[in-house]
Amino acid sequence: MTTKVRSVIFDTAVHKLKQLQVFQGRRRELPTALTAFPRISISRSFIDYSRYSRDIEIKNVRYILSKNISTTPITQSAKSTAQTATITHAPSTDHLPPLPVRIALVSTTTAIATPSFPAVGFLYAILRFTVPDANLRKAMEGRWGTLLSFTTWTLLPSLYHGSIVSLLLPCAIGNAIVAGSVYGCIDLVCGGPAGTAGQMNKAFKAPWIMGSGIGAAVGYIAPNHVYGPVMEYIYGLEGMAQSVNYVMSVPFATEVSVVTGAVAGMILHPLLYYPINGVPGLHWSYFSGLALALSSSTLYYIYYHREDVGLPVPAGSFITEAELELAESVLRYNAVSGEVESYSLRSGRYVGPQQKHLEGRRIADTMRSYSKTGNAVFDDRLLAFIYNFWDSNLTSRYPDHVVDLKPTQLLECKQESMAITDASVFFLLDQHVKCTEVDASRSEALRDLTSILDKINALQNRNKSTFDSLEEVCVAIELLMIIKRMSNTENNAVIDPTLVPDLERFVRKRFPDIMLYKRDEYLPGLSVESQLQEAGWEGSTFSESISKWEAVCREKAHQMQKRIGFSVLAGVLLSIVVSSVTGRS
Repeated sequence: MTTKVRSVIFDTAVHKLKQLQVFQGRRRELPTALTAFPRISISRSFIDYSRYSRDIEIKNVRYILSKNISTTPITQSAKSTAQTATITHAPSTDHLPPLPVRIALVSTTTAIATPSFPAVGFLYAILRFTVPDANLRKAMEGRWGTLLSFTTWTLLPSLYHGSIVSLLLPCAIGNAIVAGSVYGCIDLVCGGPAGTAGQMNKAFKAPWIMGSGIGAAVGYIAPNHVYGPVMEYIYGLEGMAQSVNYVMSVPFATEVSVVTGAVAGMILHPLLYYPINGVPGLHWSYFSGLALALSSSTLYYIYYHREDVGLPVPAGSFITEAELELAESVLRYNAVSGEVESYSLRSGRYVGPQQKHLEGRRIADTMRSYSKTGNAVFDDRLLAFIYNFWDSNLTSRYPDHVVDLKPTQLLECKQESMAITDASVFFLLDQHVKCTEVDASRSEALRDLTSILDKINALQNRNKSTFDSLEEVCVAIELLMIIKRMSNTENNAVIDPTLVPDLERFVRKRFPDIMLYKRDEYLPGLSVESQLQEAGWEGSTFSESISKWEAVCREKAHQMQKRIGFSVLAGVLLSIVVSSVTGRS
C-alpha cells in the first residue's frame, strides 16, 4: 500500500472521528471508527497511536474520556505536510422534550382553554357586527369597558362551571385532537425545535404560524368535521354531526370560529414556548415534564373531579347510586352501635346516622315530584340529559337504567317488619341468662325495645306501639325455631302435626309483617331464623319450650274465660236494668 493511499485512509478516519459525539460511557465506539489501524492500543484514559509506516507518523493523539470530554490536537505529518484535526462535540439536546410530549402539551393546553373560546368568539361577534355599522358604533361608545368586564368576570367563570364544562367536553376533545395533529405535522416538517434548516426553524418559532396558524386550523377543522362525531361517540346522540353542520352553516359561524381559534392560538403560543422548547441546561423532564403533569391534572379537575361537574338535568331526573341508597333507607336499630341508624334496603347495610335517612326522604320526595307527570328517572346523568333534551323514547332502549323508587308506604311497612323481627331476635337472645335474672332481664329488654320503637315512630311522626304482646309471641317463635331445628335433624316424630300451623297462626295474627323464616326475607339475613343462626342461638329444650307454650295457652284460656264471664255478667246486668225500666214505664 502506497504512502498516498495510507494518508487518505488516515484522513478518512480523522473525519469520521470529527462526526462522533463522544460522551462518557461510549468509549466502545472509538475502536469501531479506527479499525483501519491495526496497531492502535486503547488504554484506560487515553488512546495512543503508534507509527503506522515510515512515511506517516502520528506524533500524539490523545482522547481524554471523562464527564466533560476535552480533546487535544491530532498532528499528522505525511510527506512533510502537517494537518491538524480537532474533535468537536454537538450541542446537548437533553432539554428538548420528545415529540409525543410536545404534542401532549399542545393538546392538553388547548383542551383546558376550550371553555374560554366562546367568550373570545362573543367579543369578536360583537365587533364583527358593530364596526361596519355606524349606528351600532355610536351606540357602543363608552360601553366597551363594561362589555369587557362582563365577559371577563361573568361570562368566562360561567363557562367553567361544571354543567357547562360537561357540555363543552366533546368540543375540548375535538380541539385537542386537531391541535395535536396539526402541531405534530408542522413539527415533523420543520424538524422540531432543534431543526437545522434555517427558514424552516424560523417558521417553527413564528407565533403567527405556530400560534395563530394552528389556532385558525383548529377553528375551521374541529367544528366542521370533529365535534359531531365526537358527540355521537361520547353521548350516543344520533344525528349530532348533522346538527353541528347545520349550526356551522349559519352565516359568519365559520368566520367567528376561525378568528376565535387564531386569537386563542396567539395567546397560547407564549405560554407553550418554553414547555415545548425546554430550558437549556435543564433536563426536559424537570420542566416540560412537570408542565405536562400540571396541565393533565388541571384537565382532570376541570372536566371530571369537581363536585359541580355534570350535564345539566332537571331536579329529580337523575339519581346516583349513593343517593338511591339513602332514598330507599329505613330506620333500624344497630345492635353493634346501640343506636337507631339509617339502613338501606337497596344494599342491605347501614349507611349512617338518622340524618342520612331524613336526607334520603328529601331526595325521594324530589324524585316523586318529578315523576308525577310521567317522567322517567335515570341512574345515569348522560341518559337523563338525553331523555330531557334530545330523545324522550330513551326509556325503551335503556330500561335497566330507569329507576323505580319504592313507595313511602312500602318503606314504612318494611321498616315495621324489620323492627318487629329485630325485637323478637333481641328478646330471644336476651332471655337466656341466669334463672335468677330472668324476670329482671325480660323487663329491661321490653323497656329497651319499647323505647327503640317509640323513637322510630317519633322520627316518622307516628303514634304506634306493637310490643305489648311480644313476650308471649316470642314463646311461640322459640318453639317454632326449635321445631325447625328438629325437623332439619329428622327428629320430629313426637311433634303434633297441627302444632306448627297453630303457632304460626298465633304469631302472624299479632305481627303480620314479621319475617320468621329465610323464605320470608327480601334481603339476606333479616329473618328470625337467619339472625338466630348467625348468633349461634341454642334455645331451650323442646320439653321446656312446649311447657312455656302450654302455660301461655292456659293463660289465654283463663283470659278468655274471664272475658266470657264478664260478658255474661254485663249481659245479665243490662237485662235487669232494661226490665226495671220497662216495669216502671
